[in-house]
Formats: sequence, structure tokens, C-alpha cells
Amino acid sequence: MNGYVQRKCRSEQKLMNELPKLLASRDFASKKMGELMKELAFFYVAPVLPRIPHSVLKDLCALVGNLKDKKEDLRLARMALCFLARIVDQFELLYQRDDPQQRTQSFELSVSVLATLLKVFEKSELNHASLPRQHTCLKLYALLCRIFRKTDALVQRTTPLLQKSPIWTVLSGDKKAIASATGKKEFPSQLAALAALFHGVRFHMSASEQADVLELMFQGAFLPHHAVVSRHAAATILSLFETSTSEHAKSVIKTLEWYLVKFRPLSLRVGADPLTTIYLVRLCGQISRLPVIDSEINDGAACASKNSATTNSVSNLLDFSYEDASGNGVHAQAAGGAPSPPPSPIARQRRQQQRLDGVQMTNSLATRLHGMLLDLLMAAAEQKPSTSTAATWIPNAVVLVAIEETIQGSNAASCFRKVRGSVCVFEIVASVLAKALRDAAATNSVVLLHRVCRVVQFAVEALDGAVLQLAGNAPHQPQFFDRIAELVVNFASHANPFIACESLRALVWLLPRPAAQSSESDDWEKLLARLLALPLDHVLPEARVAIADALFHRAVINSSLHDHDIDAALLHKCLVVTLAWFQMAPCEWHAPVLVRIWHTALRKASTMDDAVFDSIAAVLDFQHHQRKDPTELVHRSTLDFLHRIGSKYVVRQKAWFHALVLRLTKHMLLGSQLSRRLSVRVLVQLRHEAQQLGSAGIVEHVTILLTYMQQTSDNQEELAKRQPDVFVATRIHSQSTKDVLGVQDLLLLSERDEVRVSAPATTMNQSFDSNNQTSATVFDGVF
Repeated sequence: MNGYVQRKCRSEQKLMNELPKLLASRDFASKKMGELMKELAFFYVAPVLPRIPHSVLKDLCALVGNLKDKKEDLRLARMALCFLARIVDQFELLYQRDDPQQRTQSFELSVSVLATLLKVFEKSELNHASLPRQHTCLKLYALLCRIFRKTDALVQRTTPLLQKSPIWTVLSGDKKAIASATGKKEFPSQLAALAALFHGVRFHMSASEQADVLELMFQGAFLPHHAVVSRHAAATILSLFETSTSEHAKSVIKTLEWYLVKFRPLSLRVGADPLTTIYLVRLCGQISRLPVIDSEINDGAACASKNSATTNSVSNLLDFSYEDASGNGVHAQAAGGAPSPPPSPIARQRRQQQRLDGVQMTNSLATRLHGMLLDLLMAAAEQKPSTSTAATWIPNAVVLVAIEETIQGSNAASCFRKVRGSVCVFEIVASVLAKALRDAAATNSVVLLHRVCRVVQFAVEALDGAVLQLAGNAPHQPQFFDRIAELVVNFASHANPFIACESLRALVWLLPRPAAQSSESDDWEKLLARLLALPLDHVLPEARVAIADALFHRAVINSSLHDHDIDAALLHKCLVVTLAWFQMAPCEWHAPVLVRIWHTALRKASTMDDAVFDSIAAVLDFQHHQRKDPTELVHRSTLDFLHRIGSKYVVRQKAWFHALVLRLTKHMLLGSQLSRRLSVRVLVQLRHEAQQLGSAGIVEHVTILLTYMQQTSDNQEELAKRQPDVFVATRIHSQSTKDVLGVQDLLLLSERDEVRVSAPATTMNQSFDSNNQTSATVFDGVF
């Protein structure tokens, strides 16, 4: 608050004492009342109110009811209604938060005053002659209806006002009627009142109540004269389609088709408001990808059906929740709380398809929507700043959203089918993106450049899926985005770390797959060298997860979505990059990413088995002195992965087993308490898998090792009280165990005495069956 103005204002208590005096003298529209209302603005507009001033609330309600239709009265009424809206807004928070049994008498009086105000609005204020006053009352009335749960009354009051609004004359098509309506002095006030009505529909009505006024909302969404009206209407329709039931989605599709047939809009662009256009583009793009009723299936619907058919075949690959013996899903994370991977794209797609199951559209509607989206892109490709005006210029935000909705779900035919003249949809998109990249670079707009790079990645991902459908693993790659690749390479060394990260992420998709490249090309080697040499101060280690996810997505998820084997060469590059970044600066995201790579490689890429266990050994060997917590987290996740998944693969080759036993022994002796227990769990699981495989050598080796790790005690009563638990019974931290295993304690300055390296099994109190043990050394065959 301005210090000078604050000194001139009276205190809140003085204002609260003065307001009832003016009301008692019926001095409603005097100069004193105007000054007092200005001073009240400092207390009841900006700050968050810790309490509800009952007396002020009551006096403001009384003032609103006594103001007339004069100019000064209307000005004071608007101010009083503004204060009331602010107080009621704060009252709603207190009303929902407080316990009804703990409410004070003043709070209950405020409830009574607001209930009376609601009745006053219903009686006189909603049909007031002053449109600005009616506009403010509509918003306040909708808020009060929500507080007191009277949405039925809100619907009964709002629907007739929406139907009788004179604004709908603008959509009649009669030029004389349109000119007469827009030329009136009260036309802006009529638009404001309509905006207040749509505000109440959007924020204070349920989905079923919103569906009853869908026709009016579509008319408001395409209304070109007022951004607030069209924005509220378009946002409500999009929310109703995306988050409501399938029946409401069918109603949205039916009403959209009715509007297109009756009013015949030429474009999805509404006035000069880009946000409204984005809402409509999102809506039309989602509807255009639904299956059609007619026998001929359009391109987008065919691809959506194909993706739906392949969902079940790859769901196991993309769902990284491991099942225990009881069949319950358990995430591959350690007991210490390793972060689980985010929801897979297929899981999100499956939920969307289940919600819209049975929702269809006509072939004519699909063709019309695709045409309107393409018209928007063609207009953006042809527009020039020198010849375009503010009314015809399409903002970049609208263009980029239109690109996403146009190419999402593209199929193989999109690579060669001509949609406008002699060009396909990907050529149009490439032209628009190249123009947007040049404009962003010329204006040095960091935000625009970051957004364009993300849309480039989205577009090339769609092209990659279409190529997989068209050519499969054949060495074929369209060259639609070659110019864009040249531009994006220059941005990979941008000074802004976010742009550099998004550029590298886009390059992962822009380069042809390794299998589709010629032997002379070394683009992937250059990109791999750039990623490995990426400075820590350029792109932060925590931000590099986006690049690793892009590599994994292209190698595994995108291939599986189109019924192809995973790209083992690309997955190997993902493993190399992730492991190198982990050894540079460990982060928490390395745990889920490495587990996903290992899990997928062991199941789907047999050629990577050696690389997987080499990387596991490298992870268990690595220690970082500054980033100890992330390193420990990755170690725990690795041990948990070995216990749940990797053990059955380890016992298949003795080389993997011998290398792993060394690391497990180190973690049992020198790791944290949780790592020690996890290491013992891995050994127990290795013994179990080796028994099932019939590998007697591994079983004997692990049994001897676990025997030496087991705790012994001469106090039989103490042992009888405890449950035999191998995790609790281990004494791997004790000095005697270290002496048996010959481990040098780094804290001791003097050297140890020579220790024995073998022990007969009969001298140990065993809990594992070992009838035919030999007197071999503990690490026989390991060192």
C-alpha cells in the first residue's frame, strides 16, 4: 500500500463505525459515502481477510438494497458489490475449512446475512436495469449458489438469461441486424453480462447442467466480438469433452456437428483471442481422431484403432511394476523409497480410450475437422508480417497447437498422401516449423524457441511412427525434416540450458534410426559424443532425464506401439549415455531409468545381456563423495532389481555370477544397513534360482558364503526368543567376520595378523542345508 495514501486513510474500526451512521441517516449516495467506500477498498479488496467482519458485511448488503438507478448510485453499487464479492470469496474458504461445531456466533450471523443477500439478488438485482450492476450481481449470485448448494436455482435463473441475450443477433447472418446490434451504446455491457453468465456456467455448474446449454456455449465459443465470452464457453466445452462421461462426449460431438451445419464457420480462429482458438483446436483435434460410424475409416481414426489394438500386446513391456509371489504389483524400487517411473503413454492412452469407449462420429464431420485444421496450417505457412494485419495474423501459439493436433495419430498414408496441392501433411508441418524456428531465432525469443523445439520433437515422433508402419525395419527415412535438423543442431549449443536440452532431445528423434543409416554416416556417433561430453554447468544433471527418456521412448515404446521389435542399438546408446551421466553426477532419476533399461534389455534384447551386467557391476562399484544420497538410492534400486528380476539371468553364466558376488560382498561389509540386507536378499534369491536351474556349484558357493555371514551365539535362551531371520541374524559388520573374510580395516594403522581363509562347515552353526560340504575356501573360484 502506498505510504502516503495509508496515512490519509482512517483505521478499519473508524470506517466500521462511520458506515452504520451514514446508513442510519439514509445518506446512501452522498460525497461522504463515496469517500468512505474508497477507503474501504484498502481493507476489503487486496489483502486476505483473517476474519469475516459481520458488521461491514451487513452494512454493505443494506447499502446495495437502497441504492437507486442514478449515476452516482450505480457507481457506489459497483464498488459495494466488488467488496461483497471479495468478502464472500474469503467466506467460502472459511466455510469449507472450519468445523461446523467450532464456528462462532459472528460466523453464523454472516451466514444468515449472506442467505438474505441471496434472496435479495433473486428478487431484484438479477433483472436490474443497469447492465454493469447486473453483470456484477450475476457473478456474486453464482458464488452464493455454490456456497449454499443451490445450483438448481442458478440453472433456473441463468438459462433464460442466456437464451434471451440480444448478443445472439450477431450470429444471425443478417448484416443490418448485426450492424444495429453492435452499434448500440449498451452492446459492451450486454457482452459483459453474457460473460458473467458463462462464468457461472463454467465454474459453478455440474457437467450435466452444462450439457443442457451446449448449443448456447458453442454459439458463445465462436462469438468474435468478445474474448471473455468465447474463452469461457470454449474452455467449458473442452473440459466437458475431456473429463466427463462418454454420454456427455457424444453430446458435444452432436452439438458441434449441428453448429457446423447451421452456422458454417469458415475457420477455427475466433476473433483476436488466441486462447479461445487453442481451446477449439484442441477440441476438434481430439474429436477428429475418434472412430467414424461410416464404413470408410479416415486416416486418423485408423491409426487410433491400430494403436488401440497394439496396446494390450505391449502393456507388459511398458508397465514396470513387478509382481510378487501373491500376484500383487510391486514397483521395482528399494525399501528406501526409490522413485517409481512416471505413468507410461500407453497407460494414459488406455484410460482415455476406456472413457470414450463407444463414442463415434460421422465421416463428414471427420473430413470437415481435418480440413479446418489443415486450412489453419496453410494460412500460417503463407502469412507474412508485411501483408498480414492484426485481424488475420495467426499467433505462433495457435499454429504450434494446430500442428500437434493435426499430426497426432498419423498413419503410414500420411507420408505420401497429398492433402493440399502436391504436398503431404508432413511437408506442410515441416515448412511451418522451419518458419517458426527462423522467426524465433531472429527475435531471440527464448520462450518461443523452447516451445518450437518441443513441437519439433512431437512432429518427428509422429513421423517416426508413420515410417515404422510404412517401411518397418527397412532402410527408408523420408527427408521432410532435414532442414529443421540443420537448424536444431545450431541450437544444441545455445547459451540457455533449457533450449540446449530441448534441442538435444529433438535431435534424438530427428536423426534416422541406426538401422536405417548408411555405413558412412556418423550422425549418431557425433550426437553420442556430444551427449557424453555435455558440461555439467551447461545442462544440469537433473534436467538430463528428458534426453534419456527420449532415447528410451524411441528405442522401446514407439517401436512396440507399431508392432516392431525394440531397437537394440538405440537402447544400447541409451544405456551408455545414462551410465556415463550417472558416473559424472548421480541423480535420483538414474534409478528408475536404469531399471527400465535393464528390465527391457533382459526381456527383449538378448544381445545386450553382457552390456546389462557390465553396467550393473559398474553401478555397484561406483561411489561419489559429494552426491552420496543419490548414489545410495541407485545402489538400493539396483540390488532390489537383482533380487526381483536379475537373479534368474545371473545364474545362467558363471562369469556374471562371479563378478556379481564380489560386488555383493563389498556391499554386505561396507554398505549401509539397508544395502547389507538387500545384498543378503540377492544372495538368497541367487541360491533359489540356482537350485531351480540345477547349478550345484553356485548353490554350494552361495551356501558357504551365507553360512559365514550367519550370526552365532552361545546363549541358547537368547536365540530361542528370536525368530530365525537371515536379515537380522547377519553380523557382517563385526570384526570377527572381517577377519574371517580377510578384509582390511582402513581405520587401523597397523597391519592385521594373517587370518585363515577357510573354515570347516562343522565348526559353524548352520541354518541352511549342506550335507556334503567340502573344506574349500570361502571365495573359491571367485578371486
